[in-house]
Parts: sequence; structure tokens; C-alpha cells
Amino acid sequence: MTMQKKIKARNVIIIKHGKGAGFSGVENLLFFMDNTRMLYGDGQKMASELIAQVKEF
Repeated sequence: MTMQKKIKARNVIIIKHGKGAGFSGVENLLFFMDNTRMLYGDGQKMASELIAQVKEF
């Protein structure tokens, strides 16, 4: 997804292993936007669980 689409999106979910700044040590400004939600854990596992919860809804 392009940055422009992320900015215009109603909600953005970022799946990340931990709260660290990452390899470069630079914080991603997208993480601090009002429309962004962080989901911490293994990417594949978290995505599967998220999809299952949406299907139940």
C-alpha cells in the first residue's frame, strides 16, 4: 500500500514483533498517526487471528 493510501485510510493495522525502532533505529512516522493501530506478535499468526475475528463479526 502506498503512503498516500495509508494517510487517507480510515484505519491502518501494523503487525510488528515488538516496540523497538527497528534495524535502522529510525521511528516510522506512520506508527504515530491517529488512524494507525499496532498489533504486536508474529505476522502470519496475528494476520490469521485478525481475519478469523473479522469473519466472526
